[in-house]
Amino acid sequence: MSDKLGVKVRGVYSTALSKLFLDQGFLIVEPSLYIQERLGVEDIEVEPDLMIEDKQIKHTVFLTGNKEAVKAGRDVIFSSLEEAIFFEKTNYVIEVDFPLSMKRRLDALRRQVVPTLDGHHYYKVLGYDVKSALDMAENLLKEGKPRHEIVEKFRRTITPYLPFERSRVDISHVKLNGHVINLGTANIMTFNDDTLVFEREMKSDGVY
Repeated sequence: MSDKLGVKVRGVYSTALSKLFLDQGFLIVEPSLYIQERLGVEDIEVEPDLMIEDKQIKHTVFLTGNKEAVKAGRDVIFSSLEEAIFFEKTNYVIEVDFPLSMKRRLDALRRQVVPTLDGHHYYKVLGYDVKSALDMAENLLKEGKPRHEIVEKFRRTITPYLPFERSRVDISHVKLNGHVINLGTANIMTFNDDTLVFEREMKSDGVY
């Protein structure tokens, strides 16, 4: 039996996080067929010390397991993804939120083992239609098709599913304790690859 901590990873971030933890000396247990192929690991069927998986909100993952393993998992993620946001629920459960900058870092990790478009983990959480278009585009990358052609076609395909100027969006503010506050709706003024500018009208009394 290996003396390494065993981690089982599932969900949107599984390839990138499995790569990260493998490089940090963890044992990847119960890997999916995709992970076995991409990382060249064996199918080890043992009880994991640490479980990492996403839930309904795909911007986050949950670390669960024994106290030592959860702490070690937190340290691994923080060492490489220093802008990730950690919510310690208990000694045995930590929720980790990945802002856009860290999704891009995860893209780079995934790209080390499989063809990956810029923005992969951002697009993965935007719904079935965008996810399907992304899968198709990255399959074409695997076949050796020109990247610039694939990127151009992919962006044309997903444009109807993205926010656009003058459209309305819901705004949620996530506090550092994990509490989510609904701030209402706003109009998008500008939207591009790097910037989202919106306008929100506030009518209540007070100072802003």
